[in-house]
Amino acid sequence: MSVIDRQLVRAVNSGRCFCLVGAGPSCELGMPSWRQLAENVLRKACNIQAGELAEQGQELLDQCNYPRLFSLAEKTIGQQRLLELVSEQLPGNLPLGRVYQYITAWPFQSYLTTNFDDQLNRHLEAVGRAFVTRRNKQDDLRVLHSVAKDVVFKIHGDTSVPDDIVLTAEQYDDFRRGARRQYWRDSILSLLKMVDLVIVGYALRILTSNRNSNESRISHRLIIRYSCLRLAWT
Repeated sequence: MSVIDRQLVRAVNSGRCFCLVGAGPSCELGMPSWRQLAENVLRKACNIQAGELAEQGQELLDQCNYPRLFSLAEKTIGQQRLLELVSEQLPGNLPLGRVYQYITAWPFQSYLTTNFDDQLNRHLEAVGRAFVTRRNKQDDLRVLHSVAKDVVFKIHGDTSVPDDIVLTAEQYDDFRRGARRQYWRDSILSLLKMVDLVIVGYALRILTSNRNSNESRISHRLIIRYSCLRLAWT
């Protein structure tokens, strides 16, 4: 029987703890992992227009370079069709999941998620908790601070707002280094200095493999300052 650290329990029960949710809880419901999403999009995109996409896309898939694969797909079939293919992989009406039921029953102050789906919101509604959803525009992140309460921040956006989604290599680079996304990096780093954060649904390799300095600073704080609750893995 696993034991949850007492300090973690105290932090969560204080009502002042945030939760960062990755793909793990959604994968438990049958949602595709990051790799499965890339595989499915590649297969369907090749049915639309193969050409160099089939060969180069498979190479990128073998390299686990999913953002670059999505960039190639976008170049081949266009952004609108790419986002349609991604949306098709994210069904809404699924049975409730064990991990989501745990983390939505706990008194987290607010949630951050990199997921495109709305399963977190659906599970919050199922337990009678009313949360507002905000994405990653500058106006959205103005309320991302230590006293933000009952908010789900979709920090990678979703398919409903093409200009702000984080999916392709160019979009990742924009949010990592671009001047116009400095507000995004500043907002998240500022929050991490002020709150306790529980991480659910990420593989540790994802949190420790960043090369960019800002990413490394974020990962460093996530790994050594905050408790990592490994209920489900991507």
